[in-house]
Amino acid sequence: MPMREWPVLYVRFRTGEHFYIYDTYSNQILETPQRVWQRVDSVFQQVSAGKTAPPRAADDEDGLREARASVDEAIGNGYFQPCAIDRMHFYPSEDMMRERVSNLMPQLTLELTEQCNSRCRYCAYASDTRRTRRPRHMSLRTARNALSMYLGHSGRSATRCISFWGGEPLVRFETMRRVFEWVRAECPDNPPFFQFTTNAGLITPEVARVLVENNVKLLVSLDGPKQIHDRHRLSASGEGTFDRTLQGLTRLHEQDSAYYARNVRFNCVMSPGTPLADVFDFFSTHPLVRGHQVEYSPVTATGTPFVDEYYGLDHDQQTYVYRAFVDAARRGTPVINDNVARIMFKALKRVALRSRKSFNGVVPPNGCCVPLLKKMHVMVKGDIYLCEQLPHLNSLGNVNKGALDVERAVKMVREYVAHSVSECSMCWALRLCAACYQHFMKNCSWDASRRQSECEGQRAHLLRGLCQYATIVERYPMAFNDWRNVKFEAPV
Repeated sequence: MPMREWPVLYVRFRTGEHFYIYDTYSNQILETPQRVWQRVDSVFQQVSAGKTAPPRAADDEDGLREARASVDEAIGNGYFQPCAIDRMHFYPSEDMMRERVSNLMPQLTLELTEQCNSRCRYCAYASDTRRTRRPRHMSLRTARNALSMYLGHSGRSATRCISFWGGEPLVRFETMRRVFEWVRAECPDNPPFFQFTTNAGLITPEVARVLVENNVKLLVSLDGPKQIHDRHRLSASGEGTFDRTLQGLTRLHEQDSAYYARNVRFNCVMSPGTPLADVFDFFSTHPLVRGHQVEYSPVTATGTPFVDEYYGLDHDQQTYVYRAFVDAARRGTPVINDNVARIMFKALKRVALRSRKSFNGVVPPNGCCVPLLKKMHVMVKGDIYLCEQLPHLNSLGNVNKGALDVERAVKMVREYVAHSVSECSMCWALRLCAACYQHFMKNCSWDASRRQSECEGQRAHLLRGLCQYATIVERYPMAFNDWRNVKFEAPV
């Protein structure tokens, strides 16, 4: 594409009384007078057409001329430059990607079982009778082959991690215990660390002892006080699971309180209608949870029949979280230390932590990772996928067949670039986007209509984020100053 055809990418937005333009090239948000903001589209139509003056017949000639002068000044200062695309960048070369995937794989995730001792209303597994009722578990042979393959492809990783997945991983505790034994025997000097998400309902004194001995990091599913948790987190018989979860936590705490303080985090799923004040009060006061890190997440409900009922936060909850964030900013409290404000951070971090450097010709890969370089997810029968969220994509091999298809991983990246760069190069959101492979694919194939829908959703989400960010900065200019080097631990 000739240089003159590369577009100038931007989007206009406004808050209550202020007017802004987000400039993709500089990744900056520019405040502008309303009269310029209203005419900037017409100005860029002139620029693209090569005109040097506004049409003489226009009744807004003075306003358009003023807007053109403002835009020309901004261009002279390095804004509104054409975003000339050199390439979509995952790695400088495919050979480097192959080398890293072959030697620097950081995480192995073993799906020990498809069964769970709970039936949470908003869980995709709980609504999928094939997964919750069929006795599909990972065999010891598959777990052993997966571990051998992972250790053979992670030798140069500075940090290695083995995660367990389900269902509820503790349904297959004996398989987990064997993995601990194998790792101790094969990696006595530099063992991977272990982690998994659990509802804690199957933690017996013996399970607690083994978890402590192996220093396992836990993310415990707990939605707040009993009356809130038991609304949606149910047992297979339909009873609430709060008491069972607290019993498991108590056993773990009694086994080793120092381990418990160091290694236990919580994941709270917030569904519409939940009184958030009660949730936050519980996590700040209950002796088994106060002082621990809590990941607050709205329901995604992907694949369930409950998406309309449980998805996202309702208006009152959004207002509550926003006010808590603003209060933290007003107090000067680092948002990272405020559990409620952290929720708002998740929605704003793509905007708040964006690079302030000018566009360098490389299109970022949005939310897509390099397959196998984030994790190797092994399903119960040994099939390998890039993560637990994308089992519908083509397999990257099978551990029982001794095959890790690195070339398939390379092909996925190549296909993503081929299907994306032309669209991304024309989109104002290309430097902020968090779209993933799963948003663009259907039945293992790239799907244009699904991509279009996802891109529209991403732009709408980011535009809301820009508005929220600007609104907060108007009131508290220092609100985001402490966020530039913030890093959150992602849930297991």
